Amino acid sequence: MKKIGYFGCLLLVAALTLTGCAGNADTLSSPTPGNSTMMPSTSPGTENNTSPNNSALTTQMPILSDMQEGVSAMMGLTSLKDVQTASEEMEDAVEQLSEVDDAYVIAYEDKALVGLQMNDQYQGGVDERLEKMVLGRVQTIEKSITGVYVTDDAAKVQEIEKLTEQLDNAQDLSQVTAAMESMLTDMTVYQE
Repeated sequence: MKKIGYFGCLLLVAALTLTGCAGNADTLSSPTPGNSTMMPSTSPGTENNTSPNNSALTTQMPILSDMQEGVSAMMGLTSLKDVQTASEEMEDAVEQLSEVDDAYVIAYEDKALVGLQMNDQYQGGVDERLEKMVLGRVQTIEKSITGVYVTDDAAKVQEIEKLTEQLDNAQDLSQVTAAMESMLTDMTVYQE
């Protein structure tokens, strides 16, 4: 009975070994003499662009609009409509935090300016824990946001609120982003 068990184990090990070797085997078929996959040769200075096999030699260049879209995606929010929509959605997301009564958010490129009016029951201020939670909420709306400027200073919150109203009625981003950039100079960014 033991011999049958040893023999069964030996067969199992042999089968697994052969299966492992077969998995690494070259599975490409060898070329047959009748099928030639080589490109026809041409003389130097002449080109044969009519050959269907020439498609392997050409590369597809990206269209300029595709490149612009890629750059925009890397930079984050850059169009007026995207900034307006994302900022509004981020306000709603941040207001879901139990510590926050109202939030005012302006997101542009890869950063967000966030003004908070705290819940009366919340006794703390803006600390790293709260900044991390705000960043997390903002990133649920837009992954390209890498840093948040968070404040609960009443004067700054009021300025941010005015900027969000200005953003809602804006025809272009230049006025809002200029005011936002000037506010960011005396604030610190939170990034992970």
